[in-house]
Amino acid sequence: MPLLAAIDGPDDKLWGLKLLSAHERTRLFDLVAPPSVPSAVGLPAPRKPATPSPSALEQKVLLHAFSALRTHTGPDGPSPHKPLALLWSIGRLEAGEDRLAPWDVFEREVGALLAEFGGAGAQVTPHYPFSRLRGAIWEVEGFTDGLKDPGPATLRKVGAKAGFVADAARLLRKASVRAKAVRQLSSAYFEPADLPLVLERVGLAGYLSASGHSEELLDERADATGGDAGPVKRRAVNGTRPDRNQEFVDQVKRWHQHVCQVCSESLEVLFGHYSEAAHIQGVGSPHDGPDQLSNMLCLCPNHHKQFDRLAIYIDPEWKVRRTRDDAFLYELRRDDRHEIDPARVEYHRVLCGKDD
Repeated sequence: MPLLAAIDGPDDKLWGLKLLSAHERTRLFDLVAPPSVPSAVGLPAPRKPATPSPSALEQKVLLHAFSALRTHTGPDGPSPHKPLALLWSIGRLEAGEDRLAPWDVFEREVGALLAEFGGAGAQVTPHYPFSRLRGAIWEVEGFTDGLKDPGPATLRKVGAKAGFVADAARLLRKASVRAKAVRQLSSAYFEPADLPLVLERVGLAGYLSASGHSEELLDERADATGGDAGPVKRRAVNGTRPDRNQEFVDQVKRWHQHVCQVCSESLEVLFGHYSEAAHIQGVGSPHDGPDQLSNMLCLCPNHHKQFDRLAIYIDPEWKVRRTRDDAFLYELRRDDRHEIDPARVEYHRVLCGKDD
């Protein structure tokens, strides 16, 4: 036995005891296998020390990269080239497309975005963000890192592809991370008045509302502006509207007796009262929320519309606040039978830009 052989003394060490010095004990510890518990005993294995979640660290790196883009600043402010390319690429992921886009597709679609949103006098140079975004979250296939700022002809010749690295794409396929990324890029690099059209063009218009149903909002905007014709066609959105469980809808209304959880008002109609069941995190794409009672509120039509259009939000203390100035409006009306998932409420705050 290695342990006994390492101890000085007679051969019959098994029949006696020997006191060891601290130095000898330390030396012999390396020869002793760590204790284990046979699975047959049914006892839990020794717990390993907790380690930080790698995905949480990766998410911080990803979001930091979005907020720290090195962009050219001109008379009209920061150049939108890189933010537009990133939003366009997120839109591809949300639509289920490959994370790496061929240069000809990137040139055509991002080039059209730059022509529309690049600003007065800005050059349409999609090859700049294609290659200059290279780093921790973005990769380019087809040429070496030593080749700086390759032109369109070179990119076409080598069949280059670009997009998010695999780890970044994996994170961005998660609804919660994607919502934070879209919100961060939108608020940091674009004017609020431009956002509806920008997000529509890149296939992310669902982030304009909590439900993800942006058609009504975009139609209203088109009516107000006399149309939204531009060089970029609306990207086909891979949106879904799954059937809701009507039993859940009826249940949440019964619990609250058609009283709005925001304003505590009950809307009287000819034959009783009326309320609406609202999902906190929209079901279907892009939000992918669950159709569960813990993801629902009972609201009046007015506050349902405001909640869906992100005009109001619920803070961690269950206070309803106005998004534009954080003004306190109401205390959310609660019922012990109706357990609300805080994670869904947090997701809605992300859409409102209130996740700090």
